[in-house]
Amino acid sequence: MADQQSIPPLQDDSGRRAVMVPVMHHPGRHCASTGICNLMNFHGIKWSEALCFGIGAGLGIWYLDLAGPSPSRLVHVRSADIEQQFFRQIGCASDWEEFDDPEEAEQALCTRLEQGRPAIIRTDIFHLPYYGSSTHFPGHVITVWGYHEAKRVFFLTDTEREELLEVGFEDLSSARFSSGGLFDMKGNMLAPGTLPVPDDMPGRA
Repeated sequence: MADQQSIPPLQDDSGRRAVMVPVMHHPGRHCASTGICNLMNFHGIKWSEALCFGIGAGLGIWYLDLAGPSPSRLVHVRSADIEQQFFRQIGCASDWEEFDDPEEAEQALCTRLEQGRPAIIRTDIFHLPYYGSSTHFPGHVITVWGYHEAKRVFFLTDTEREELLEVGFEDLSSARFSSGGLFDMKGNMLAPGTLPVPDDMPGRA
């Protein structure tokens, strides 16, 4: 089980902070279930992405027909609230934290990391440089494991990608507060301190 104690920020030569929690990324097929799987494994619960997807009732379908933005139509084969359903099913009353101010959201993310808590966040891939996307797609879930204040980057993992990625503070802030896609986001973040195991499910490793 990963250490959940607060992590004293490291100091680089400039005196700026740098924080990294143990990275336990399990490359997967779907962004939300991969992020949930990462959190569960970090907290010592060795569940697969498929199990997390099923507990969250992830299979679903919804169709959006919107006037104006591109894309103007979307068919999505996942439930809209897989994250909330998953945590509710395992007895953890976790819901998305939302923020009115990007700076507040950024500071809250840094604070959770300093507390030794990785976070899953919602983003718009249009603002994630490693995608190079010309299309807005909000609601994409990624896992954040650390940050470096002097370099002004966050360290994160994303679905099927095996490597640790770096995204600048400004880009990640834009991705978390995108308003140019299918719906607006407010810095949505989930960073539970502990996670329970239901009595009728496999326990901790």
